[in-house]
Amino acid sequence: MKKLLLVITLVFVSPIATAVTPTEQLISLKCSYAIAAVLGEMGTETTNLIMQDALSKIDENNGEFLCRDPGDGKIYVRLQSTEMSAGDNKLVFTINTLNYEVERTIYGR
Repeated sequence: MKKLLLVITLVFVSPIATAVTPTEQLISLKCSYAIAAVLGEMGTETTNLIMQDALSKIDENNGEFLCRDPGDGKIYVRLQSTEMSAGDNKLVFTINTLNYEVERTIYGR
């Protein structure tokens, strides 16, 4: 799974790879910082049963991050499998954009 996460992070950081405007690059850079915070959090939460259950459904072949920035000082990063439907539970991390720390982690819709 770490290989997939690295590839996703590189796409968010590299403006050449994404071919986006400067404003979109800023949003992508913010999301890459948020994803880096999530990766750090996932590394420390190996004993969390909820995290283990969620990660058992997601692997390096079908995992993806979705980043949502509503502009309220928070970024929401969702980790899910490409096979998951809208009704499936997903890991959702709330990231504070002032310090890029994970404030909250939920497993739900």
